Amino acid sequence: ILNLHKKRFLNGAAHITGGGLINNIIRVIPKNYQIKINLKRIKTKKIFSWINQFVEHDEMLNTFNCGVGFCVIASPKNINEDFIGNILDTIELNTSKISNIAVTGGKSSDLKDSYNNIPITKVNEVDAIGYGAIALYNIGNKPFVAVSAGTGTACVYHNNNQFTHLGGISVGGGTLLGLTKHLIDIKNPDDIEQMAKRGDRKRLDFLIGDVVNDIGSLYPEITASNFGKAKEIEDILSDDTAASISNMIGEVIGTISYLNAMLCNEHEVYFLGRVSLNDVIKSGIEDRLALAKINGKFEENREYGNVLGALSYIQAK
Repeated sequence: ILNLHKKRFLNGAAHITGGGLINNIIRVIPKNYQIKINLKRIKTKKIFSWINQFVEHDEMLNTFNCGVGFCVIASPKNINEDFIGNILDTIELNTSKISNIAVTGGKSSDLKDSYNNIPITKVNEVDAIGYGAIALYNIGNKPFVAVSAGTGTACVYHNNNQFTHLGGISVGGGTLLGLTKHLIDIKNPDDIEQMAKRGDRKRLDFLIGDVVNDIGSLYPEITASNFGKAKEIEDILSDDTAASISNMIGEVIGTISYLNAMLCNEHEVYFLGRVSLNDVIKSGIEDRLALAKINGKFEENREYGNVLGALSYIQAK
């Protein structure tokens, strides 16, 4: 158990004592979550079958451990050979046709160097972003700034066949799902986008026009303070919250993008990742880029940019 914990495979653990399976496991489950126990997977001793003759089924689960003295909660998507196998089974791809597997990002470095004798190439995420932008946008060898907006956001600069990590921020898709889950109890990306489109962020955000008469070249519709009006509102509409969160994330990504473009003396930014598929977030990004007269490029299938980059990397090498 300790070894599993050190490798960060565990999300929780419960000692099944008085209170049975249900009352003990539920103590380590966050609020608004549920547990699903597959009783067919539990091998019980005959003594529990005998007791079940005199005790109701639900009472058994609330009183006895039913043969399970300790329970661990782990993610079903740990990055291992089974994970790769599940992917290949899902897409029904014959492994005899695979000569190399490229992986990048996340916990991919935890994988072994081969899968069923197929070499696994571990691609640095900076290289995957850079090569992905070149493949997706057909940029060639010219200098460019690429921004990959996924769970978080990373900025990469290409010049003279070299990819440089300009930096990153912790705001991205993970921020969107985390905030909407806890503020309006919604975590489905499509639902969030539709709610954001229906909502009006102006009911929650202070705009430049709300707080000042004139401030340089900034036009009145630019956000002065995200959620600045919310402190005075008792009943906030969920749609407005979704709109304000989505726009705020877009503005943050757009700001870090144009700052890095200006730093590199570039006038365009090439976007990868799934986050900008949300039209409200994309609009927030574009509004911020416009402040610095930077042009944002949003090619179709950009959510697969890093995948294309990983494949391009092994082809180039």
